Amino acid sequence: MKTLVFIINGAHKLSSLNQQIITACQKYTGFDTAVFKTNYEKHASELAEQQTADNIDCIIAIGGDGTIHEILNGILSQGIYKPRLAILPNGTGNDFMRTRDHFKSAHQFIHSILSSNFESIDIGKITSNSSTHYFINIADIGFGGAVIHTLKEQRKLFSGKLAYSIAILKTFFTYKKSLLSITASNYQLQSEIFMVVFCNGSIFGNGLTIHPGAKVNDGQLNIVIIGNVSILDYLRYLPKLKKGQIINHPEVHYLDTNKININTTKQTWTEADGEIIGNQPITVELIPHLIELIIP
Repeated sequence: MKTLVFIINGAHKLSSLNQQIITACQKYTGFDTAVFKTNYEKHASELAEQQTADNIDCIIAIGGDGTIHEILNGILSQGIYKPRLAILPNGTGNDFMRTRDHFKSAHQFIHSILSSNFESIDIGKITSNSSTHYFINIADIGFGGAVIHTLKEQRKLFSGKLAYSIAILKTFFTYKKSLLSITASNYQLQSEIFMVVFCNGSIFGNGLTIHPGAKVNDGQLNIVIIGNVSILDYLRYLPKLKKGQIINHPEVHYLDTNKININTTKQTWTEADGEIIGNQPITVELIPHLIELIIP
């Protein structure tokens, strides 16, 4: 018998398909199924940590990028044992799943669990002086982190895609670039930086393809360094980001590495999968094939 744990972001109504999948798993005699809904921030991480300690077979994340992020960190906080992970999108931000196949029926989902149809994927790791965080999709320091900080502050006033758009506009008018010191095995730079993006996946920011070549199973941490550019530059190249095109600009650099170190002289916001994390300095690295992800 396989033990399954569904962890649902309680802030959003379940889609009919996700409800069908849960009900089918509860009725299937070959599964021991538990269902939990989150009630507060970081609750998904706590639930994942508790269930991982009980050596269950698979945790199913039902929510957006933030829910997946919390569950991932809960799983990895337990050490050696790691249950398989499945993802059923059900939130306002689903950037990680934009490039991945979705389950189309309860029958397909159950078949994938029973046949152990999974893909081993890489995971990013951010270490600061005070904490360690993991990310499944994308992390960044600079403008993107400042947008997420603004988004969190205004959460009670706005929600959904509107909230993200407003947060970007507000940050445009208040953001000041930071002097960052960047060191990798094949790259060094000290300059005013708009943003440094650490890519396991390729899409963030509600549909922007920041690194068209990034793949979650290639064993490479893909970096995009957006240097001393203006807000007008950012707006000018925004259509290319939406189309998934490489940006040709003297202040935009792409590189692949396994580890990169970032330091700054002032507080600069860092985010991972849409969650504010860490303090500077930070070290970002990739751990290849760390999680087994159930796929259709």
